[in-house]
Order: sequence, then structure tokens, then C-alpha cells
Amino acid sequence: MFKVEKGIEVPRSASHTGTRYPWMEMGEGDSFLVEATEEVKHKASARVQVAGYAWLKRNPDTHGHLRVSTRMVEGGIRVWFVAK
Repeated sequence: MFKVEKGIEVPRSASHTGTRYPWMEMGEGDSFLVEATEEVKHKASARVQVAGYAWLKRNPDTHGHLRVSTRMVEGGIRVWFVAK
């Protein structure tokens, strides 16, 4: 038989503890580097762009006037917030 227990908090999943990228600290013109090898640069670029656009959509009051721009650079992908 199962015993019903009340008042036990659900632990946060590791994938939902926050964002992996520093969106909140960024303003217009700020950037960060996502380290990636040549073999995975395209996949990493797409992943960070999707994450950035999703974050901007969820935070229109603070960053709604910005968009994400990425460029492949030596050692990975550089990601900027730029004006629309």
C-alpha cells in the first residue's frame, strides 16, 4: 500500500534552476562567448539564439527593445544584445 504524505516540497529539477546564459546582466551592446569547437558551432549558435529569443519574449518589460545577434569567432560563438 501507498501512504499519502502531505507538505513535502517538490525538488526543483536541474534543468529548471535558471538560465545557462547571462541574459539578465546584459544590456544593449553587451556580449559573451559560448565556447564551441568547429564541429558544433552551427548547432551551438542555433541553440543560443533560440534561448536568447525565448528569454527576450519572457522579459519584454526589461529587454523587449533588443534582439540577439550571433557571430562565429575563434573559439566559439559570440552573442550580443543589439537594438531592434
